[in-house]
Parts: sequence; C-alpha cells; structure tokens
Amino acid sequence: MEQLSKNACCGCGACVQICPKQCIRLEEDEEGFPYPCADGEKCIHCGLCETICPAVNRRRNEFKVEVYAAAARERGILMRSSSGGMAGILAEYALDKSGVVFGAAFNDKMELIHSAAETEEECVKFHGSKYVQSRTENTYMQCKQYLEEGRYVLYTGTPCQIAGLKQYLQRDYENLLAVELICHGVPSPGIWRKYVKELEKEKGEEIVDASFRYQDEGWKIFRFRTRYKSGKEDVISGVQSPYFAAFLNNLTLRPSCYECRYRIEYTKSDLMIGDFWGIGRYYKDFDEQTGVSAVLILSGKGSFQGGCGKAFL
Repeated sequence: MEQLSKNACCGCGACVQICPKQCIRLEEDEEGFPYPCADGEKCIHCGLCETICPAVNRRRNEFKVEVYAAAARERGILMRSSSGGMAGILAEYALDKSGVVFGAAFNDKMELIHSAAETEEECVKFHGSKYVQSRTENTYMQCKQYLEEGRYVLYTGTPCQIAGLKQYLQRDYENLLAVELICHGVPSPGIWRKYVKELEKEKGEEIVDASFRYQDEGWKIFRFRTRYKSGKEDVISGVQSPYFAAFLNNLTLRPSCYECRYRIEYTKSDLMIGDFWGIGRYYKDFDEQTGVSAVLILSGKGSFQGGCGKAFL
C-alpha cells in the first residue's frame, strides 16, 4: 500500500474495509485526524486498497447539474434539521421503500460515527449538522450487503465519503441513492474530543448530545447547544464556542479539505444537499425562518425520472 500525502488522503476508510487480510487500520496523527496504517507482515500486496482509493481514482462527472430550493412541510423535521429538512425527507422516502438509511450520529462517547437505521425513530439521530469528521466504520461493507440483498439504500455523507463508498462498491446499483452534503470541510475528531472533555470538566458532568445549529432563534443564527446527562442544556452563540469559531475560520480542517479533490465536477453522488444561503435574493417568499435546503441533482438517478430528487421539489 503506497502511503498518500496528507493533502490527498480524506480518511474515508474504504481501504480498511476492502482489505482481505484486515491489515489496514486508521490511526490518528498529532492533529487528531485518522490516516490508514498497514501491517506490512500481513499485507499480501493484492492492490485492492489502491484500486478503491477515491483520491487515486477520479473521474469527471459530465451530468448537467440542476439546482432547486426545498423545505419540508412537516415542522418536526424542520426543527430537527439545520435548514430545510431535505435529509429527513429523503430518509422518509427510503423507509417507505422498506429501505435502509446510513448517516452520521454521536455515540455514547460523543464520537461521530456512521451507522444504519431502519425506522423513523432511529433516523432522528442523523438530523442536524455535526461539524466533526465521522468514522465510516464498516458501513461500506454493510451497504453492499443490503444492496446485494435487493434492499433500497440511502447513504448520506461528505463528498469524499460518498466517493469512497462508490469506489468500494466498484459498480452502480440502481437501489442505491448516494447523497453528499455541501461541505465546508471536516474538523479534527481529536480536537472535538478535547473540547468535549473541557466542557465536561467545566460543568462537572457528562455530555450526551450536541447540536451545532440549534434552531431556537432560526436557521440563520448559529447556536451551539450541549445537553448533559442530568438533562440540563447549555445554549450559546456559535462565535462564543472556540471550537465552532475555529471551524468557521477554517483553522481545524483536515489537510485534504484545503485541496478538496471531490468538488462537484468530480462528484459521484446522485444528490447534493445543504443550506441555501441567499435564497431571499431569488425567492423572497421562500426565505423561511426555519430554513431552506439547496438541492443539486447530480445524476439521472437523482432526478424525478429516477424515482427521487424532483419528486420532492
């Protein structure tokens, strides 16, 4: 396995999941970012890790991109989301097809990891923005298994995580809807871990949940909420949080984020969703206080003809 530079490796974990000898693992560097590390004694030099690496294998997307604005009609979805609720709408669509939804959520250690959900209750944990790099764990492997069984699968992640998934699968599945998030870049899990410990030390109790875009004052006002084991909550302005402020000022992003290789011309996703900033300049009547999603259709599968995408817009 040839070691990529830190400016190239996105830490998607595809190489870890494809290795037949399980000789690759992700280890954090001094900045708290995970990078692949191979056990040379176990390696059989099969080359699979390089075959599926999204940083090594790139292809331009020739699809003509279409852009839409969208917002959920159901207030519950809107309030749980950062803007517009499009991720929640797509999750409902997948579940209605008896499908499986993959997304990122905090575990009981406040680590951000990808996992699968098959009910609306389980999908709630995926709602809202989480400004930390997530670990894909073994979800590429799980995703492939569900797809091979004929299940419909919705997989949501950053552009590089979707690229990693598509490279891992090595073929297109009609029953897969791959959705990437409009990405600002991913901050260090190590820095996030230290920040959580500082807050817990300050409050004297364990954090059980965090919301980076709490909607108590609308989607345009960045509010950071932490919830503690006792049930108490602390809500502050995003700029008052040193972690949040560092993220917004691009101080804690992964090195590969500054030279992102997964911009829209190289995307492998079907849809891209995120905040529709500036919607009021185009559609004043649609500038909702509870948020508006930008939806970019990036493939034929993401269009109405493919059974999704425009059907919601």
